[in-house]
Amino acid sequence: MDLIEKYKKIVNWKTVFTHIILFFSISLPIFSKSIPFYLEASVYRESPTIGRWELYYSFPDTAIKYIPNEFGYIGNMKISIQIKSDSLPEIKKEWLLTNQLINRPNDFENLLVGQMNFSIPNGKYTAYLNISDANDSNTRDGAPIKLIVPKFPDNKLCMSDIEFSCFMIDRNSDTSKLNEMFVKWGKTIIPNPTDEYNYLNKNLFIFYEIYKPKSWDNNAVVAVHSILDGMKRIIYKDTLTITDSNSTVPLFYMYKLDSFPTGVYFCKTQLIKLNDGLIEDSCSKLKKFYYTNPFVKSVKNTLYQESESFEQSEFASLTPELTDLEFKMASVIATKDEKESWNNLNEIKGKQRYLYKFWLIRDPNPDTKINEKREEFLSCVEMANMQFAVSFNRQGWNTERGQILLKMGKPTKRDIHIATQGNRAYEEWFYAEKFGGVYYYFVDKSGFNNFILVHSTVPGETYNANWYNDNVPENAPQTRDRNNSSIKY
Repeated sequence: MDLIEKYKKIVNWKTVFTHIILFFSISLPIFSKSIPFYLEASVYRESPTIGRWELYYSFPDTAIKYIPNEFGYIGNMKISIQIKSDSLPEIKKEWLLTNQLINRPNDFENLLVGQMNFSIPNGKYTAYLNISDANDSNTRDGAPIKLIVPKFPDNKLCMSDIEFSCFMIDRNSDTSKLNEMFVKWGKTIIPNPTDEYNYLNKNLFIFYEIYKPKSWDNNAVVAVHSILDGMKRIIYKDTLTITDSNSTVPLFYMYKLDSFPTGVYFCKTQLIKLNDGLIEDSCSKLKKFYYTNPFVKSVKNTLYQESESFEQSEFASLTPELTDLEFKMASVIATKDEKESWNNLNEIKGKQRYLYKFWLIRDPNPDTKINEKREEFLSCVEMANMQFAVSFNRQGWNTERGQILLKMGKPTKRDIHIATQGNRAYEEWFYAEKFGGVYYYFVDKSGFNNFILVHSTVPGETYNANWYNDNVPENAPQTRDRNNSSIKY
């Protein structure tokens, strides 16, 4: 109750706006006219084809310019968003947030948190958020947002995204009556867009929704909640049986973090539907958060012997199939010698140890629990699988765009040109910090979203200075089969 009492003493809200006492560590630019802010979002089901996209945002109270008024000092922040897709009309929304204070803030005191909800059909969207100070035209900022609203089929077990919260309270007990935008299922849920917690704010509150098929005779679902460390090893696990017969079930949960050392962690939720002891259906979500605790000593990886570190790594428990798949992906960035060494391995343990060492030597900071290089690589794999998969090749990383993404990382700039009458779709990728600035050009010659590399300014890659005329017009000859753009091993 201490946190809630402290919170109530300073709360003052307008529209969908509130203050949260800052228990997080934030670095702010002292003389910058930009606005330091955080963004997070969750998608919930409104219908099988419509999602409720909840956008959470926060910034420090000192980011606003305050002017005197009859009640003290007032600051106003303008926020606007544009949401675009290839098939639907553009969505635009603008709103004004007002912060009223008795005294002008000189030092950072509070993190201002807000939320806005949108009903959006399933699909992929590009959004851009603009923030500007209504009292200072020179203070403004913005951020692009990649938005995917998934389908929530009626015949499968599904779940929403995981929402991290600063705290939750029953609406009837919330005497401050914060804005209704924060209320779900009878509780006021204050989002935490920073994904950061510390020893003063040591309770990790999570919320998500479970979506069950109405046709199920037995509605019971097992929810497995886990906390994983930076190496994705389970350090806490709890299991609940959800017997609620409704097709949509809210789930509120709290983890106590006070015994955890400072580090990067993952919150994992897995839903399982059992039938005669066998898994009939399942789904899961994973979300990263950060925790700072100076009172619990951290054990660094360097304290482990190599064998012990390997046995506790994610590679030690890989199945033979996943082990081979891991190397197929890793071979995109492997050297010739590394590939030859792999081909000489037969035993599963040898292959697992190979993968462990493969990523260990690429770890830019072995003293931390997380391998930043591998995290970046897996992020590219996920992006490729989501955006580049086609009907005949569901592994998007194993397409030509996917291969370049894994080798080069995410491009500095990616220009997407949709197909028009007479012209095929094509993409231009630019890497500002590679080889002094280089380009890749991909064309969807088959019309099946299977883009092939037709030209690059990178030494050793496909080169064709006349790539546009040779490939983009529909009457240009097709010289490559659409099934040949995946890499063979």
